[in-house]
Amino acid sequence: MDELKSYYNDVAMPYVTQFLDPFAQELRDLGIPEDEVQDHIKEMLEGSEKDITLADRYLDSMAESSDPLLRLIDNVVKTQHEKARYEQLEMLEEMQKLHSELEQTEEGTEWMYQKDAEGNPTGYFIGPFRMDLYYRDLHEKQVELNKKYGADPNDPSVKKAKYKALDGWKKKHRISSINLDTGKRSYSLKKNGKYATKGWKKVNGKMRYEGFNEAQQKYYDRYMELREKYLNYMGTTGYMNDKLYLAPQMRKQLFQRLKESESTKEVIQGVKKNLKDQYQYRYDDVERQSKNVIEDFEGNPIKVLPRYYLRPLENMKELSLDATQGMISFAQNAITYKHLNKVVDALEVTRDLAKDREVQVRRGSTLLSETLSVLGFQTKTEPITKKGILTKFYQRLEDYMDMQLYGQY
Repeated sequence: MDELKSYYNDVAMPYVTQFLDPFAQELRDLGIPEDEVQDHIKEMLEGSEKDITLADRYLDSMAESSDPLLRLIDNVVKTQHEKARYEQLEMLEEMQKLHSELEQTEEGTEWMYQKDAEGNPTGYFIGPFRMDLYYRDLHEKQVELNKKYGADPNDPSVKKAKYKALDGWKKKHRISSINLDTGKRSYSLKKNGKYATKGWKKVNGKMRYEGFNEAQQKYYDRYMELREKYLNYMGTTGYMNDKLYLAPQMRKQLFQRLKESESTKEVIQGVKKNLKDQYQYRYDDVERQSKNVIEDFEGNPIKVLPRYYLRPLENMKELSLDATQGMISFAQNAITYKHLNKVVDALEVTRDLAKDREVQVRRGSTLLSETLSVLGFQTKTEPITKKGILTKFYQRLEDYMDMQLYGQY
């Protein structure tokens, strides 16, 4: 195990020093020669003459930390957030223009949303398929097969029969294709099948919905282009590309809830739900919040960058029908995800190396040391150190990454 740990450090250290090099302007400003910058970063990772203070741990910002490694990590994250902000401003400008053009002839965006037989939103935009009906029927089929074969049969032949029955049902309604460039298989529902949307047809070489007027179709087409773009930022288009037509899963604002309330009781419930949205997580808030949390070999939860507005709401009656605001909120998260995803792996390796950082122990300003002796002869005086994982420096680093990368407060 020690040999494996040593090999890991031999690979991880140069990887991290090269990664941090472009962000180490502070070292260059101090006059460190260009060819020595990575050596200084390596020294910062390997050890420190002192731990940060309690005030530094809880009160000071990372940019003003007394520890240069913390300041360097802060510069990495802030640089990515700054890149994200520029792109978010461009997105915001385009959405404002798109919505302004729509407002010249239309009021609101409720027309984009698919409704069920009772007139309630299904959670999807109007698209080529009724994904809500497909997943409803799929769930019913799974319940039926669970009753027949059991939820998790142990008998291999029974398990195979259950899989074959479910796969046969799926093949009845969907088709598969292989991307010749990537070799990946993808699925889609049959165009003229049970779940095809009525009124969805090809016009002048493009797929159109006959219920849209020209202004609506223009808004819809560009909206879907942006939706696909930002889904790709997060590496998720969903099974059968269903995430593309899933509306941003954002709840109605308080004023919308109150406006639609028909009784005093509903007004009170609307206020309660709004407070709940502000002060506590809900199961459907973010995709990373799942019932089955992935853990590492030591039992620690594996943290991932949050992806918001992708998990279907528990109650679709609460879904906001403001497509423009939904896109703005969703795109802001997707853009942040894109830029932080470029550095998160390297920062995790940095954090891992920081666990073994040798930090010298002090009492006040006095460096504590111990004298080693052999056979009664004094030989060497060594400073007392402790591992980085036991320091306030590491605690500060943990808190910072949890907040700035993973949205945990």
